[in-house]
Amino acid sequence: MKRFILITILVVIVFSCEKYPNPGRKTIEYFYYQKIGDSQVAKPGEYLTDKIGIDVDFNSLLPADNRQFRLELEVIAGGGSVDNNIIFADNSGKMETEWKLGDVSNEQTVTAKVYDSNDRLYVETTFNAFTFFDNKWNEFKSGNFTQITDIVTDSARNSSLMIAGNSIYKLDSISHLWTKKSWNNESFVNFEVNSKGVLFGVNKYGDFFKSDNWGNNWKYLDRPFPEQYTPFNLNITPDDYIWISNHTDGILCSKDDGKNWSKNTSGLNPENGLSDVYQLGDGSHILLSGSAKSILHSTDDGSTWNKINTPPLPEDIYLLQNDEIIVYSLSGTNFSFYKSKDFGQSYNNTFDGVNSYMFKPQKSIVAKKGNKYIVIVAGNGVFQTSDFQTFELILDTPIAKYIYIDYNGAIYATGNINDPVYILSNQ
Repeated sequence: MKRFILITILVVIVFSCEKYPNPGRKTIEYFYYQKIGDSQVAKPGEYLTDKIGIDVDFNSLLPADNRQFRLELEVIAGGGSVDNNIIFADNSGKMETEWKLGDVSNEQTVTAKVYDSNDRLYVETTFNAFTFFDNKWNEFKSGNFTQITDIVTDSARNSSLMIAGNSIYKLDSISHLWTKKSWNNESFVNFEVNSKGVLFGVNKYGDFFKSDNWGNNWKYLDRPFPEQYTPFNLNITPDDYIWISNHTDGILCSKDDGKNWSKNTSGLNPENGLSDVYQLGDGSHILLSGSAKSILHSTDDGSTWNKINTPPLPEDIYLLQNDEIIVYSLSGTNFSFYKSKDFGQSYNNTFDGVNSYMFKPQKSIVAKKGNKYIVIVAGNGVFQTSDFQTFELILDTPIAKYIYIDYNGAIYATGNINDPVYILSNQ
């Protein structure tokens, strides 16, 4: 795991007063240090991959002298232990030790203080680490997980990538823990993967990228909406058609991995907010038109779209494997789920209640895990269902708004950025 680096400059300016013989004289002290190994993840009872500690830059010290520095560590949360509580700086200025995580809490903390040989305090900071407990919900109130904006999974290839904050993380197939791949230099906000394992990404500037090696290298494709410098909705259907849309230009479709785009406007209004596109068993496609409040159906690869019967006030749709249509509707603070077994000719109201946030989803609130579906209802919690007829509450929280599942089957229930995140790990 790459190290999280923090560089701090301590500048002390002492102005002379009656104690000082030379009025106007000032003393400047420089003290640079780096934190080593912050914000790592490991299993309970295991050591972090990297040591934690402080690295003092001796060359930066002003005034320059031979001061001896020591680092004092104390575990204050999580129940773990460090191998050494007091570490003296080596010749390069490094003070580090191993940290074994405990089994008390998901978020674990060590305080760190750096003193010189005169017991002057130079640094007071904390190190944080995170751990997962199997077969239970894990709650994280800080760290990278509270910055999740997307997780893409290719179960066939045992691969998952996560966008969190300014970084991209990959799920390690051995440790089942996330490790940082790189800084998110392209500012990605969304990933999708096709049936061949080719990864596609959209950044916050509206640029479109492709990766043939699961994110190790990226190829810039183009800006599908040339006049727009904002991200757009992206999804890929099982036929490997790429669908992109925004609120001003309608929807585009590519059948050749993003080399060419056809604009599909017949039956669509340019201002329509459009949902993901779903492919039916007969090869045709459906989507939800937000402004038209209607499900649209295309039998010609998206060239033309026609309305089908739709329940009132739909906000999102989901297609089950047997072509049953699920519709999530929101009327004020009241939500409803509808299910159609006959391609929209009729619907049954299967689940309803109160959505305290009046939340209109920007991403799908449904994810499939094995033969079950995991469903987020904002203000109510996380539910599990196999048929969208009966729903079992598996996490009671009003915060969760989006749902992701990694290739191991772990469930991630996230809210807004910096909200607590709940993860159910079943390793």
